[in-house]
Amino acid sequence: MSLTPDLWWPPAVLALALFVDAAMSLHPPKFIRDCLSPRTHINTSSAAYCL
Repeated sequence: MSLTPDLWWPPAVLALALFVDAAMSLHPPKFIRDCLSPRTHINTSSAAYCL
């Protein structure tokens, strides 16, 4: 048994990141949907954050 305390928050942060990633893969936010959708017209407002 070690005398150093186990931190609870690093696994909790990783679990939260995994949950958010899974939720965003099921229903991507609008700015990601705009970047991934086929370009039928150029939208200058959304082109600023699409690479």
